[in-house]
Amino acid sequence: MRSGRRVAITGMGQASAAGTDLDRFWRWVAEAPPAPVSTPVRDVDHTAFLTPKALRRSDPFAQHGVVASRLAVRDAGLDPAAADPRRG
Repeated sequence: MRSGRRVAITGMGQASAAGTDLDRFWRWVAEAPPAPVSTPVRDVDHTAFLTPKALRRSDPFAQHGVVASRLAVRDAGLDPAAADPRRG
């Protein structure tokens, strides 16, 4: 799939068994021994990013995606309230 549009990645976010801290995540990737395929995600506070209603209505994978997306926006230093709603 090629649209001819350019994209700039300006921030990173992740929600994993390593938690949500990027420095901790990169240390975990570099230093940790191989982990089981299904490592539980325990150190992620979804309530800081999702309303109780959204938590009830979404599965854990969607919740992790929302957390990671919001952390990436924060890491990029962006203000969602100041974004142009006409841009994607």
